[in-house]
Amino acid sequence: MHNYIFMVDVLLINSPLFRNKVKGYSEDSLPPLGLGYIGTELKTNHFDIRLIDSVAKNIPLDELISSIEFQKPKFTGLNIFSTNLDLVKEIVEGTKEETHFLIGGQVTKSIYKTITDFKTFNQLDIIIGEGEHIVSSIVKNDVKEQPFYTKKNRRVFKIDNNSIYFPQDISNSILDRSLFENEPSKNKYGHNEANIINSRGCMYNCAFCGAAKSLNKDISIRIKDENSIKEEVNYLINLYPDLESIRVLDDLFLRNVEDIEKVNRIFNNKLYWRTMAHALSFKKADNGDFKILSQSGCKEVFMGIESGSQKILRSINKTHNLKYLEETITNLLKVGIDVKGYFIYGFPEETYEEMNDTFNLAHKLKTISSSYSGNFTTSVFQFRPYHGTIVYNRLSKSNQESLSFSRNQNLNLDGRLQFNFHAGNFSCESEETVEYYIQKTSELN
Repeated sequence: MHNYIFMVDVLLINSPLFRNKVKGYSEDSLPPLGLGYIGTELKTNHFDIRLIDSVAKNIPLDELISSIEFQKPKFTGLNIFSTNLDLVKEIVEGTKEETHFLIGGQVTKSIYKTITDFKTFNQLDIIIGEGEHIVSSIVKNDVKEQPFYTKKNRRVFKIDNNSIYFPQDISNSILDRSLFENEPSKNKYGHNEANIINSRGCMYNCAFCGAAKSLNKDISIRIKDENSIKEEVNYLINLYPDLESIRVLDDLFLRNVEDIEKVNRIFNNKLYWRTMAHALSFKKADNGDFKILSQSGCKEVFMGIESGSQKILRSINKTHNLKYLEETITNLLKVGIDVKGYFIYGFPEETYEEMNDTFNLAHKLKTISSSYSGNFTTSVFQFRPYHGTIVYNRLSKSNQESLSFSRNQNLNLDGRLQFNFHAGNFSCESEETVEYYIQKTSELN
């Protein structure tokens, strides 16, 4: 065994989406807030850490492995997704220097046994759930809970409601923004923008999402209190004097009509802000509520529409009242709030007619927006069966075993390389038909 001089205690890596450097790549990417919370707690405990965002910096796999071997961290933390499972495996198996790997992410709950089979002499710990508290204990070699699964020098820890490491009160969570190299960044409006998360856990049950409530009954939903959100917004305004916008990355910031008054008190037109929101958030909203939302500085709402087929929407546990959906989006557009609708093509057993229903809905919403000051845009994906989701669990065993994600080379979606992945065609139609509708719906913009 070599004598190692460790240059950094912990190296945290926002894992790559591509094996090779992508020529001409200039897409915006969100800072990895989850890794940021882990890094913040490590710094609070006086560990020397570094965070590498390989997505934002377009770092190829071989360069990333060389960076690990050069810096010789005692611990290397990696996030993992269904779409980059093979790349993370190559990083772990390709690193020839001594380090203690820590791997986390939503998908670990379903694939932890696959990860424990990675071929490496290094110790490897897998964290299922939120890792900010337990990672510090692992680094200090002072873990006060037993792993629920072990295999040689691999351990799997599960952080849920029953764990002493579960972050019960996220209102007190601190985030050291100096860890991020790409914040604030310019958003599509040209505004300098920072990002926040105000909730953890999910109250919805979307069949294609690993965070679906029926899959995570051991994880309680936690929402930051109003004062802590105000404090974070004011902190960001002071930290970044040229800040113009906040992007809220979680679905539960606007849960219901009562939250509209709350967000007005938080932002009070001090900044522009953009947010994810579920269609049902506006079920009881009237014209006055939509006006308050606009007056507070709300610039854009991101909404998962997914399909224009009621059958498909029911099968994925999404809002299938298309009339209500249209009315809600129209009300947002009327008061000058832009709406970005997310659409998915290629669901299992989806037919040509159902794809056409989706395109027609997107086209109708785009046409409606031409009459108002708010603009409707589309963000379009091919269905991907993420490991462990409700839809994934419905697939046959043979489909599950052959699951492999790759970039779709046939689509020309400007600025969408980060999201342009697929794992095959599960619809009733040809791959060409699915690609045709993805391209056609994207071009509505």
